[in-house]
Amino acid sequence: MAEHEAIDVIADQVEKIACRKCGRHLDVSKLPMFSKVECPDCKTQQTVPARLGQFLLLEVLGAGGMGAVYQALDQSLGRYVAIKVMRRAMGEDPAFVENFMREARAAAALNHRNVVQIYSCGQEKGQPYIVMELVSGGRLDEMIAQGNPIEEVRALEIGIDVTEGLKAANDVGLIHGDVKPANILFDKNGIAKVADFGLARFVAWQQDRGEVWGTPYYIAPEKARGQKVDHRSDIYSLGATLYHALGAKPPFDGKTATDVVLARLKNPAIGLRVIRPSLQPETADVIARTLESDPFMRYPTYSSLLAD
Repeated sequence: MAEHEAIDVIADQVEKIACRKCGRHLDVSKLPMFSKVECPDCKTQQTVPARLGQFLLLEVLGAGGMGAVYQALDQSLGRYVAIKVMRRAMGEDPAFVENFMREARAAAALNHRNVVQIYSCGQEKGQPYIVMELVSGGRLDEMIAQGNPIEEVRALEIGIDVTEGLKAANDVGLIHGDVKPANILFDKNGIAKVADFGLARFVAWQQDRGEVWGTPYYIAPEKARGQKVDHRSDIYSLGATLYHALGAKPPFDGKTATDVVLARLKNPAIGLRVIRPSLQPETADVIARTLESDPFMRYPTYSSLLAD
């Protein structure tokens, strides 16, 4: 599978699987991992899994420059989880692995309804991994990708959920560092949860190697300048995310990542009510304050943001 090869995740081949519908045993030893196979009896299509230590990787949920996220079965505990497997090259850096494990353990201590729970972390076949709660209700970036603005009250509900999660993390000394639509997940009841605490700072690992990790639509100006960041940088990124959700376009855009950063540093974002006049003025005002270029002009605390 091209996507699997591109993300360079190494796992073991599975010899046989049982059809999830009729139970027939299928020989998949000669099929590529994560390819599709059809049961000859009931014609049900399923994905060829792969094995990584105690985890049976069932399907790819997403992939990026740092690795891939899989839906998996933790066979030792008999529960379904999400597992983020980092590229093997990252595991070859001892300092990275040490910091990765430390950050993951710190994030695992955070237990909040608006944060994706981290269960464990480890390293298999030289690849660092992190095991997380499986959240099955979709992601905000998938909603945004449809090209339509999100209904105002729903966007505010999402904003409150995410703010509550970020506040809980900040209360125990954690800063996210990469708040964006792809890191906002929904459970089956539509409750928003923040994912990837403890991973954001490792974006620098790729940047040090000249790799592109994504267009920085949501990065605070001080982070773009390489200056010190704190919880107000996360507040900015949340505001940029909600701007995109409400306005159906990010606050800044450009042909390249550099163009986006320069646009952010040169001018303020266009007012939300200019591109969506039907919004309540109070909603636009809240978003505008989160997007202030000067951190001291933003909300000073999550409690003050929640109050508004």
